[in-house]
Amino acid sequence: MQMEVEIRTTDVKERQKVLARTQEIRMVREQTAFARMHDRSGNLQPFASPFMVLLAPGQEAYQPGRYMLKECSIYINRYSQLEINPVLVPIQVQELQAA
Repeated sequence: MQMEVEIRTTDVKERQKVLARTQEIRMVREQTAFARMHDRSGNLQPFASPFMVLLAPGQEAYQPGRYMLKECSIYINRYSQLEINPVLVPIQVQELQAA
């Protein structure tokens, strides 16, 4: 399953997070992305829904454009639960023309 993601702006939101175990303060940087999702009946929703993409320390903001999720974005965590941590890969112009 491929999911197309759109980045509309390079704005990055920063906030502080206190780690519960160590009480260490970490800076969290995130960027708003948009994806058209399917509802529970399998119908494609007419509008894109916003969600947050975490940026790694020192990572530049994603540039406006269309992206796909990298394969490593979806994995099973240590509690045997499905987890998604979006890592985006730009869609090439040739791929857009073929779609």
